[in-house]
Amino acid sequence: MGYGAFLTSKQNDLAPLHNYKNELSQTQGAYFALGMVDVAVGLRLGQTYDSTLQTGANIAQTIKDLCLTDQAYFFGAGQIEGQEADPTFAQETDVYGFNAGPKLTDTMTATVVWKIAEGYASRKFLNMLAAGREFDFFMFTNNTVEAVYAYEHGIVYSAPTNAKTNRDSKIPGGFSYMYKTDSGFLIPEAGVTKAMLVNDVKFVFGNTSITGVVAASCSTAGRKKYTLDNATEGTLTFVLDPANLCVDWYCTNADGSDLPASGKGSFDSLTATLTLPDDLAAGKYVYKVFAVNATGIKGEQLIEVVVAAA
Repeated sequence: MGYGAFLTSKQNDLAPLHNYKNELSQTQGAYFALGMVDVAVGLRLGQTYDSTLQTGANIAQTIKDLCLTDQAYFFGAGQIEGQEADPTFAQETDVYGFNAGPKLTDTMTATVVWKIAEGYASRKFLNMLAAGREFDFFMFTNNTVEAVYAYEHGIVYSAPTNAKTNRDSKIPGGFSYMYKTDSGFLIPEAGVTKAMLVNDVKFVFGNTSITGVVAASCSTAGRKKYTLDNATEGTLTFVLDPANLCVDWYCTNADGSDLPASGKGSFDSLTATLTLPDDLAAGKYVYKVFAVNATGIKGEQLIEVVVAAA
């Protein structure tokens, strides 16, 4: 018996051959979405997290939920694309007996290259990777997910890219990483659907606390309308649902420009409160209120206030 085979191979048991049509026959040859989870979370495919077994059918949603608490990033379809060339399998260093050459092992090294649609705006993110911040990666095709873990797979980043080389196109960007396994190819987990890969991660506003102002009709989820009597002070205090204290709050004009020093009220970013003074001129005022967390997840709402004439 050659004991060396047991030391160098973990996948030499008989394995099923699926040489017939199956779900993976429809898998396209690229990665279309990516989840990056802080290593401290310990999220693993096939294991339980937050009382739920993590499978291809639910892990994308788990990652999206972690994004809301500063513990993950999620790039959806249309925001990123990943490609992986054929990997390299290690060989034994010596030749024994009558073998024609060194035996192949199932120790494998592979590199995944990612292109980011908004590369120029992501330079802080790319700098973070260049500094070596560790994540576990969940790579999604159109119908499967594969996972590589920072410690188990020895993930090492290559230099991020963000070159300006074409005056007629926006600035591309991306990054790549190398990983290593001692059991050959990653085994894909099926159950993913294209609908799961849409980046719909955002904060949702809860019920606004108001004083002085009165809720008006015709409000929508993204635009809330109020009225304010002339010579009356009003306040609106904003919250998220579910509550989240780990966000930064902002208020601007509807177009994103800064509020003027006077004539439109003031915003306290610590309490998320918009104060409308009692000397506002009659007319319609529109504000954009939004909350952002450390990983860039955002929620926003337009606020329209009509001040009555004297």
